[in-house]
Amino acid sequence: MIDIHSHLLPGVDDGSSSIQQTLEQLRIMAQAGTNKVYLTPHFMRNLYNNTRSATRPVFDNLLQKVKSAGVNISLELGCEFFIDNQAVETVKAENLTLGDSNYVLFESMLQQLPSDIFSMTYQLQKAGYKLIMAHPERYSNIIKSPSLAEDFLHHDIYLQINAGSLLGQYGRNIHHTALWLLDRGFAHFIASDNHGDHRMSVLAEAYNFVSQHYGDKIAEMLFESNPARIGTADKIELINHWRLPGKPVSLWHKLKRFFTGYE
Repeated sequence: MIDIHSHLLPGVDDGSSSIQQTLEQLRIMAQAGTNKVYLTPHFMRNLYNNTRSATRPVFDNLLQKVKSAGVNISLELGCEFFIDNQAVETVKAENLTLGDSNYVLFESMLQQLPSDIFSMTYQLQKAGYKLIMAHPERYSNIIKSPSLAEDFLHHDIYLQINAGSLLGQYGRNIHHTALWLLDRGFAHFIASDNHGDHRMSVLAEAYNFVSQHYGDKIAEMLFESNPARIGTADKIELINHWRLPGKPVSLWHKLKRFFTGYE
């Protein structure tokens, strides 16, 4: 598995606070089958000024510690960018992409998505970036009206669901929204959003959940093959509806269809 969203770069945001904490989390992830992790500290203007020049020395030091500790996992430096009207200039100047790719993982206000969000995303796309929206299931607008997520698909924006959302770790409403999105194929990646406090691999648990309820092919796509396409020329794969398992049909609906020909 490849995790494209984590806050395990120590001491730079609200995630892991120490090298030891990060190493513990990476061991848990590696033992559960994660072989690559993108470290994506927040960039929030006037709060977390995590430019690439600021995070690179911390990342390089962590690489040495991971090697010395014998943790068998590959790391990439990235960012979770809080989108605003200065996005293009900031992302370009500070190289706030996932690794050396042209993919930008972005977030916005959970309480209220800005009315001009598609104007901001379009400017980034026009500058040559491919966009991944972090945890759409956690935004109040989308929780209230999940179909709004489809607008992001129509604007060529990929969606990354949090593993913990599928497992009910953020509450019932977010859990139901995540399932609604996945049921309709409105997802391209599933990632941990690990802030350094997982006692077990939430990514592995979510992989098993998706494999059990949606099939092995869908799980492989969301946790492995699509994340592996970041940094390559390969297109991100979409979930076609025919690949999703059909929902069980009740006896009542079977009888109604038999006698009337209608649902």
